[in-house]
Amino acid sequence: MHEVDIFRLRGNHTIADVNRWRKREDSGLPSETAGPVDALGGLLDSHDLKRVSWLRRDFRPGRYVLHCEMPMDPAATAGKVDVTHADAGMMHEFAVAE
Repeated sequence: MHEVDIFRLRGNHTIADVNRWRKREDSGLPSETAGPVDALGGLLDSHDLKRVSWLRRDFRPGRYVLHCEMPMDPAATAGKVDVTHADAGMMHEFAVAE
């Protein structure tokens, strides 16, 4: 199972900042400070290999991240920090030019 979360990076933040922020581990950000991204939604797969999903978005010029937060362990539980697909490298940065 996979998911895709779509984020727009703020300022000079990096994909590594996104991973730290998602886990809240040493993010360096006080809880009242905004994260390094703007969240733009996402999709969760349905395990149906024939199913096609669409997510329409207007991407302004900038840097974006596709990120899979799905835990690697199928027995993962809420409230526990688990290794995710993003930790295993399932994230991708892309840019939209002006």
